[in-house]
Amino acid sequence: MTGPAYGPLTPKPMLRRCGTDTVYGERRRARLTETTARRAAAYFIDLSLAVGIPAGVGVALAASSVAILKNVPGAATWIAQNVYSEQVTASLGTMVAFLVTTQLGANLQRNATLIGHFGNLAGSCVNLSIWARSLVTSGRLALVTLPDGNGGIFETTELGLILSTVPYVVKYENRGVAVRFEDLPISGSAALLERAKELTKRTHGLAPVNAFTALVVILAERFDDYEAMELIKPAELGLFYSQLSTLTAEEGSIGGAVSYAPPFILNLLLYTVFLIYYALLVVSDLGPTNEWNATWIVAVLITANYGIFSISRRYSNPFSVRTGNSTQRPLVGVTCRSTERAIEGVFSRRRTPPTHLRGLAFPILDGVLPPR
Repeated sequence: MTGPAYGPLTPKPMLRRCGTDTVYGERRRARLTETTARRAAAYFIDLSLAVGIPAGVGVALAASSVAILKNVPGAATWIAQNVYSEQVTASLGTMVAFLVTTQLGANLQRNATLIGHFGNLAGSCVNLSIWARSLVTSGRLALVTLPDGNGGIFETTELGLILSTVPYVVKYENRGVAVRFEDLPISGSAALLERAKELTKRTHGLAPVNAFTALVVILAERFDDYEAMELIKPAELGLFYSQLSTLTAEEGSIGGAVSYAPPFILNLLLYTVFLIYYALLVVSDLGPTNEWNATWIVAVLITANYGIFSISRRYSNPFSVRTGNSTQRPLVGVTCRSTERAIEGVFSRRRTPPTHLRGLAFPILDGVLPPR
């Protein structure tokens, strides 16, 4: 029985090296190294926002009120006749409790929703890389070799560099800081880096596209090129655009949730209600009734209401909280790093021949079997 007859082998093009200087490797190592959380600083910030500052303001207000009541003749009587109103204080207390409860739930839900959408976005990037890797059945997808920052090299593709950059771009854009493509995976290809800068550069006074949109445009251009080179079929290109729609939908959900802000007047009224309620409570109720005990009582009340509310506001946008100053697990940063490593693994994988084909007298180029 004769073995299968395979056609002539078509050697793959040589690996294309770019970014072989140590700069890319150093940036990659710094990017993928987990930042050590400054727990002491993080807890200090959280406790200051939740306890220290609100309680300090309450103690100062209570101490001032008690001092006035004790040292100014007739102050207690004037306050009882002109300021004290049990109905107003009770109504404001109910409103404050309602606002704190609703805002606390909304802020925590926003945090969970954003992290969920970001995880879906990162998963879409990995799915796109797996899907794109499986499409290239010709074995002619150009590989890029780059320094890994530890004295070695690794292999990826331009698609891998683009997709690895997406989570970082979404992270920085929603943090409100400038995106530096030179520090991101896309800098491994000079052509891709130049194209990204070109798209995000303001020219002739016209508004540039944002960094995420630039990456989407570059992705679409690359797949259009692959179709022109007949590496993929038109039907497969349609599947790619379907996957890309999922990616952009997740980014749109993140951007919409982060960008939305209630009218300024609502925030102003919220803080005004807080201030009026605690001022009336201290001056007309706690001060005259509890005297100096009012200082610690109001500190506890403010911490239990405004303090918890302020912490929920701080963590409502997980992109804006830096890893080193957060008491929450840095899921955004961890997701960025794990996605980059996963995509690198997808494109650098080498297939091994099936067991029944091992030992045959032909080379396996990039793990791709020769055509029949």
